Order: sequence, then C-alpha cells, then structure tokens
Amino acid sequence: MAIRYLREHLLETLHRQMDGFDEDMIRWVLTVPAIWSDGAKQFMREAAKDAGIQNHQLTLALEPEAASLYCMKQPMTKLATVDKKTSYVEFEIGTKYMVIDIGGGTVDITIHQILPGKKIREIQAASGGSYGGTNVDSKFNQFLVKLFGNDVLTELKNECMQDYLDLFRDFEIKKRTIKPTSEGRINFRLPYLLMEIYKKTTEEELTESLANSSFSKTVVVRGDKMLVDVSVCKDFFKDACEGIVKSAEQALQTAKEVDISKILLVGGFSESQMIQTAIRDKFQGITVVSTADAGLAVLKGAVLFGHEPDTIKSRVMKFSYGVEANEPYDPDIHPDIYKFWQTPKSRWMCRHCFDSFVKAGDEVEVGSTITNNYGPEEKDATEGIGIYASTQDPKFITDSSCSRLGAIYIKMPNGGWPLDASLQVEMKFGGTEFTVTITDEWFGDSYTDSFDFLEK
Repeated sequence: MAIRYLREHLLETLHRQMDGFDEDMIRWVLTVPAIWSDGAKQFMREAAKDAGIQNHQLTLALEPEAASLYCMKQPMTKLATVDKKTSYVEFEIGTKYMVIDIGGGTVDITIHQILPGKKIREIQAASGGSYGGTNVDSKFNQFLVKLFGNDVLTELKNECMQDYLDLFRDFEIKKRTIKPTSEGRINFRLPYLLMEIYKKTTEEELTESLANSSFSKTVVVRGDKMLVDVSVCKDFFKDACEGIVKSAEQALQTAKEVDISKILLVGGFSESQMIQTAIRDKFQGITVVSTADAGLAVLKGAVLFGHEPDTIKSRVMKFSYGVEANEPYDPDIHPDIYKFWQTPKSRWMCRHCFDSFVKAGDEVEVGSTITNNYGPEEKDATEGIGIYASTQDPKFITDSSCSRLGAIYIKMPNGGWPLDASLQVEMKFGGTEFTVTITDEWFGDSYTDSFDFLEK
C-alpha cells in the first residue's frame, strides 16, 4: 500500500506536468537495507509487483551503495565533517571508507573502495542491526508506558489514534534537537484526553502519581505540558549509540588489514548529533564525514544507480552457494552413512555433498557467472537438483548452517542418460537477484530458475 501510494502520487504529478507521458518510460528503483536477507528482498519485490510496478521495470538497490554513489558524485564543498569544521573531503581513486547508513529501522555498515572510472568496490559484506531511529522511539514508548501505564495508552489509541500519534510526532521533532551538550528540560504536549483517561483509570491525578514515582525529580506536568529532564531523553539514545558503535567496531576488526581513512554517515538518523558525537568520540583517528542532506543521500543515490547500475563493480558474498552433489567416496573425509555403490560406473560414492560455487566472504564481480559440470542421475529428474546456501563453508548439505533454496527439475531421456552425459550448472552472482541455469549438454535443453526465498 505504501509503494502503491508513492507510485500513484508520482504518476499523477507527471501526467499533470507533461503530455505524452507513458509509465513504460519509468525505471523504478526500490532501495533495501544491505543486511536484509534474500527473503526480505523478494518480499519487497513482490510488494512492488502488487503495487503495480512491473518486474522488468524494477531494480533493487542496496542503500549503502546508493548513498556511497551519491556522495562520490558530490563536489568537495558539499561534504563536511560532523563537528561542522571547515573541511575539504574528496573521495579520490583508491580511497577505502566505511559507510554507516543509519535509517529508521536498521543500521547498514559496509566498507567500500573507489576504483578507476568512479566505480565502487565492496570490500566487506554488510553488517549492522536494528539500531535505527525506531530504537529511540521504542525507548520513548517504554518511558510512556512506565509513566502512564499500558492500559491508559491502549485506551488512548483506541479512542483517538490521532492524539496517540501526535505524542510520537512531537517526540520525533524534539529528538532531532537533542545534543550531548543539551541542558535543562524538554517540553512535550500531552493530549487532554490522555489526562482524562489516566484519571479515570487510576482514580488519581497525574501530578499526584508523579510525586510518588521514580520520575518525581525528572518529570514535571503543568496543564497540558510535560517537562522532561534532558538526561532522561539522552538515555533514550543509549542503546542505539552503543549498538551502532559496537557494530562499526566489529566491522573494523574484521577488516583490520584494510586501511580505512574515512567514515561516511548517511541516512536520516545520522543527522542526530547524539549519534554523530558517539561515533566521532569512538573513532578519533578517522575522519567522520556527513553530507549536508544525509537523509536524502540514499534517495538521490538510487536515482543515479538507476541510470548507472554498472557503477557497482563487485560485492562480497554473504552466503556460500552450491548444489547437492555426489563425490567419489574417500574414507578419510566421508562418513560411511552417506556411502553408496554407483552401479553404472562401478565405484563407491558419497551422497549429500555440498559442492560450492562461491563461499561466504568471497568478492564477486557484479554479473559474474560460475559454471560446473555434473553427471546426471535418474533421481535428478524426479527429486530435482538441489540448490543450497550456507553462512559457512559446509562439507555436506545436512550441516546445520545449510538451507535448501529450491531445486531445478530436468527432463530425463527415455531409457536414462548415457554414461558420458553431462549437466552444466551455471550460477549468476553479484547482483540483487540470484539465478541458476542448468543445461543438459547431451540434448541441449536449458532450465533456468530463481528461488522462492519466502518459502523458508
């Protein structure tokens, strides 16, 4: 529904402003966090389809890459260090830098390098967590629950959702002004209905309850105004700041051999001075940079990515991808439980082996393909050739880290395959979509499939 609204709003505007416009002229770019799973990306693609965007017109862009592309295109004067000092920061060829994309829900942390021709190379796969702006909102909500009680807030929501939302809209404005140097109290407006519900539910005035609570010295209510000590509001940021800093530390530890000269902050929540100060204080030996319009960096970068999708040169694989295969039995590495006799070729084999095409952590050029050949079996036609992914580098598909993505079913010739028949399996990597093509080299038939990650 959200995507449909944005699509229809844009189309209405375009039709009003120009004649002869056709929706087929649009390439839609939908941005997603880099730390999202393949299933989450597919979910967004299907949501866009339900919203009226044709699959062939849609490109998925990873948010840190889009932001990185935007910042790379900016003149030096458009960038400034987070302490607002005069600074001339340029992303020259060879520059290695960390991108911390801090949005509403998630924090994406990636490490990029600028290549000749203004291409972007991903040095390290995305990491991060749920430390975005909604984390701070959640802490504010917990504060309200402690103050008023869950029953009171639930009744307010049921009776007047507008008043309930206004509480959080007020906080959204105020949280942008909170700085590490802020002092005194912050003024919040309380809906009159909230005060009425509180008195009806507790049979007590809020001012009386506050005097006997743990907030007696930090919260004051005067009429429809609630004055909250700024120290309480700063605590709302504590988990988010610590989570972002810890995630960035872990990314730097993993990439300890990479000489990172800059940290680039993008995303709407990165404009918070509480966040900026926490990062700058922790990484004092690295230049911390933010764009003048950090909240729009992903959006504008996505437009650039739509025009120049080949700007992203390579990505680091988050998973190992491979197929289920049989290998000649080796008693030193294969368990007896998987051992079987292959009658046509008169040899012992091991089933359920994971034959990897790429491994987690491998750097892969966008659009690259890897091809392996296998001898087909009768069961490949009935059970399909299993495609698997793993966060590790497993030996067998039965390892706990392994998950089955799906299978491709092929047509077996009458009488079975000849002994020298071969199946060519080709996997395409590096993009936002993962595809597999299997070709029966004996008959020339090809089978291509992408996988329903949502079934997991």
